[in-house]
Amino acid sequence: IAAGATGSVHFVSAQKDAEFKIENVKISPDGMSYTLTEGEEETPISLSVAGDFNIYNTAEAAAAASLLGFDKAEIAASAFPV
Repeated sequence: IAAGATGSVHFVSAQKDAEFKIENVKISPDGMSYTLTEGEEETPISLSVAGDFNIYNTAEAAAAASLLGFDKAEIAASAFPV
């Protein structure tokens, strides 16, 4: 899909090198948290819901918001706060 894209392509991943990297995933009785790293910038994300898919969904939404110029603190606060 990426090879056929006509616009810019950005990758979000916990498994390989990507422009947006999911790191430091933690699971607790209250939910989950992770760090979304873009270059040297780290954005902590806390979720009050469970499920790995929620990490990927919020990471992709946060990456899109970052590319659109939203403030990292605003992105972190707008996920699914604990």
